Amino acid sequence: MNFDFKTLLEKLHGCKAVILGVTILVSLGFAQNAESQQILSPELSVIVSNNSNSELHKVWIYFDLPDSLLEKVNLSEKSLKRRAKVFGQNDSQSRYDFRPSDKVLQEITSTGVQIRRVSRWFKAVSVEASASQIQQVARLPFVSKVDLVKTLSTPLPVVEVSQQRSLPTQRSALLPYGLTLFQNSYINAVKLHDAGLSGKGVLIALFDTGFDTAHVAFDSTSIIDSYDFINNDDDVSGVDCAMGVQQSFHGTLTLGVLGAYIPNTLIGVAYGADYALAKTEITCADVNGNDEIKVEEDNWIAAAEWADSIGADIISSSLGYTQFQDSGSYTQSQLDGNTALITIAADIAASMNILVVNSAGNSRGSLTWGTISFPADGDSVLTVGAATSDSSLASFSSPGPTADGRIKPDIATLGVNVYTALQNGGTISASGTSLSTPLVAGGAALALEHDSTMTANEALLLIRQTGSKSQSPDNDFGYGLYNAARAADIIKIDQSGIFQVTIGQTRIIAISASGRTLSTPAISLTGTVPAGISLTDNLNGTASLSVTGSSALAVQTILNVVADVGYYADTARLIIEVQSLTSDLVRAAPNPFSSSVRFLISSAAGKWQSLTIYTSAGERIWEKVNNFAVSADTSIIWDGRNAQGKATSAGVYILHFMSSNAERRLKLLKTN
Repeated sequence: MNFDFKTLLEKLHGCKAVILGVTILVSLGFAQNAESQQILSPELSVIVSNNSNSELHKVWIYFDLPDSLLEKVNLSEKSLKRRAKVFGQNDSQSRYDFRPSDKVLQEITSTGVQIRRVSRWFKAVSVEASASQIQQVARLPFVSKVDLVKTLSTPLPVVEVSQQRSLPTQRSALLPYGLTLFQNSYINAVKLHDAGLSGKGVLIALFDTGFDTAHVAFDSTSIIDSYDFINNDDDVSGVDCAMGVQQSFHGTLTLGVLGAYIPNTLIGVAYGADYALAKTEITCADVNGNDEIKVEEDNWIAAAEWADSIGADIISSSLGYTQFQDSGSYTQSQLDGNTALITIAADIAASMNILVVNSAGNSRGSLTWGTISFPADGDSVLTVGAATSDSSLASFSSPGPTADGRIKPDIATLGVNVYTALQNGGTISASGTSLSTPLVAGGAALALEHDSTMTANEALLLIRQTGSKSQSPDNDFGYGLYNAARAADIIKIDQSGIFQVTIGQTRIIAISASGRTLSTPAISLTGTVPAGISLTDNLNGTASLSVTGSSALAVQTILNVVADVGYYADTARLIIEVQSLTSDLVRAAPNPFSSSVRFLISSAAGKWQSLTIYTSAGERIWEKVNNFAVSADTSIIWDGRNAQGKATSAGVYILHFMSSNAERRLKLLKTN
């Protein structure tokens, strides 16, 4: 590999400790006198003044440099092509591609400090230095700030030994999923696999503790690059602790969900993708024997810059940082997407057209944290929560919102009993948002394979828009359960819902299909089609559905419309309601309404039976049932509250009216 990063590490590093560093973006031109500019952060000033020179501290040194003291790094062709999808040939992000020059680094090392990381994105270095060395560095004319490197820790996911489980009988015609059929079906990836997609040509950078690449599950996995940011070498396996679980344990779990391929046992979601493996975390046992993952923030940032340079399309990071081990820790009030250095780095990566997928965390119910972690607060980060096999929320999945009130997580998927590879061989059933994250990253890789022009931001928005709760997101599921096939946006019928026709009337309903396929879909009806209903395919991605209302048609007729491009098809359900000539059987006034609405029932409806209010997502929230013989022109008021007496939010609601001789649905609009 020709990238400068490894060469630079070989020249400047030699230690095996974990380190991390980041900086604020700086303007060109030199800083003024260090003392007058208060170069040391308040937390670092206290530490330096109270510590002897025998103790080394991990700090960030931020620079204010002119162009003459910056050097451009080399980027791979794949990196340049990925950026060109959003920036064209003129890369507007080029300011991120200049690192501090060797001259600057030599000035820093001349003070005796040991450089651990060089950040081009933040124009900074992280170092180990004594108190006197820190003060000496702060007096250099181009140093703008010196601050602590944050040391973070996060617990391992809950892991359960693999249990036998009955598997669904429906199988893909193409792949022998074995234990992983359920999880691939859960996210609807089987439909994409059946379309011939495997993630081929998509580069996924995986950040974790280490990886057992010798596992049989990865014999056919395309691992094109790897780097150990703990020990500064290419070995991402190995054990770094005398105690505790093996270093490769957690990373092997996440890689297995993505890239495993053992027929009839494990099939990863993106088994055909390319992988770049970054070892960024260290796993050890604490004094009480509890396993922890620890990292200093600059490892993640260095890995993100590396992933950008080699052309990664997706970063999958099953890591969340909540508990810090120094006096300069972040707080929950800083989960605003703009404070933590790791979050800023994640958003910079996203600005480079990398889809950053990160776990929400497993802190729900924790008395010390209890919410999402860093960098899950990033506004451009796709944050993933966990659900159970029955689509309920996992008990551990960290909730949002962010400190500034944004919805988080963004999406949720299976995170309980996910089958994957176990280090040193075998399989395991594991739980945690660490396992739900690679499911989403793998599904996104299938979408990017299908349409190589799709940008990271487009992928993120599609994942949100096609979630099961996209119309009513919350801070548990985000925009709902993930649907990989929908988010790939290959082809879809644009029409769905209820269409009404009066007896004796012929109605023409325009049908259209849209998506990212280059093929023109064939549009048709499936199943038994009643008399009076026909569809004409216009052979251009549109069709005309003709419906003639008659008493022979059922009050409700369900039609399945299919758009088929050969390798992939979408089905939409249309409901045709036949109305009598008397159409005003129930009216709503006023509509739209602000606080309450009155339903007026005509005598032509006969004895009314029930009035039911549903949300646009189909959730029943209010019902009025008539158990008595009620006279004509009955008037019923809905006060805009649900069955629990709580005021409903503004939005679209559906009234379902039933009477002895009619059934109607009305759309209601609540304005506040």
